[in-house]
Amino acid sequence: MYAIDSLKQLSVKFMHISELSHFQGQRDFLEPFEIIYVNHKASPADIKELILCCLQYICQSCSQHIKSGWK
Repeated sequence: MYAIDSLKQLSVKFMHISELSHFQGQRDFLEPFEIIYVNHKASPADIKELILCCLQYICQSCSQHIKSGWK
């Protein structure tokens, strides 16, 4: 849970950096959330809920800065 929260904080900081149109760094930076969500076998609902809450927070707080992250 600590690692996911740290990843959220790094993602928010990274989203505020301008991304050039031909780069896809945001998408690559958000991919660990998907990997953890899909591959977490002993998935307690807490972990999946935390990931969804983190992504919701990122989308709400950084929506005007997200480019390749929407993919």
